[in-house]
Amino acid sequence: MTDARTILIADDDRAIRTVLSQALGRSGYQVRATSSAATLWRWVEDGEGDLVITDVVMPDENGLDLVPRIKRVRPELRVVVMSAQSTFATALKATQRGAFEYLPKPFDLKELLAVVERALAAPPSAVARSCRWSGAARRCRRSTAPSRASRPPTSPP
Repeated sequence: MTDARTILIADDDRAIRTVLSQALGRSGYQVRATSSAATLWRWVEDGEGDLVITDVVMPDENGLDLVPRIKRVRPELRVVVMSAQSTFATALKATQRGAFEYLPKPFDLKELLAVVERALAAPPSAVARSCRWSGAARRCRRSTAPSRASRPPTSPP
């Protein structure tokens, strides 16, 4: 595949980087992986990558702090945030800062691949946020569907 999309991964856990790199590589994507937020930032500034997958907790910087910086320099670049800190507050903060989707660890690789495909296929106008937090489907993501708050009120019959 010569036009393979490039996915940038930042996670301080070597095993996570390896598993993600292998799964995404088998799916036809080019992958660059690092344990450093600084290296990820350099790649983003250099215009590399079609999608970012970042952990929240890394030794040199919080992944949540990277999201708005990434969106300022490359607003079209989708960012998926993942974390073992599976709290609603973390998920909400990720989407509020501009993440396309939040995935709590551990996650199913099929789910991750579906998120990657959705993120890469999403139109640049996919800015409305939706958040779901229930059982195995704990995740927050951007979607093109209007949020409940942005829908016009319905009139009674």
